[in-house]
Amino acid sequence: MTPHELADAYVDFTKQVDLHHALWAGQLDYLESWSDPSHHATQAVAERYVEFRDAALAMTEESSPRDREILRTIAATAQLGSVWADLEYDLSFPNPNVGLVGLLIPFLPRYPLVTQDDGERYLAKLAAFPTFAEGMARRAENAAERGIVPLRSH
Repeated sequence: MTPHELADAYVDFTKQVDLHHALWAGQLDYLESWSDPSHHATQAVAERYVEFRDAALAMTEESSPRDREILRTIAATAQLGSVWADLEYDLSFPNPNVGLVGLLIPFLPRYPLVTQDDGERYLAKLAAFPTFAEGMARRAENAAERGIVPLRSH
């Protein structure tokens, strides 16, 4: 795999798992889905970020200066993603100001739907929201049982 192929794979992966960015950017890739908020799923995402970090670091030394910067960027952001993947669901999403509720109201209606396929995938996303919300509620309850209540710190 070349550094550019790794970068393409990394960008595609982040589009799949970064719900905040998708809402902010009105991103249509993977529009029809929500992330799985279960602890098991977020741990798998964290592990995939570590794999990207390690792959980027392994390529860094024998790459051109330009490619080294791309690889260092992947490694640094993947390291952050590996830590944030799990914490985001316990600390950020439940927060009423900066979390999921704060994002949905202004950003969910702003997806730039152009084609019928865009519209159908958007409707699928809306239809899947109750299942995602139930998962988020279970996640918040489990976090509270562990003493993680983000509203205490905001």
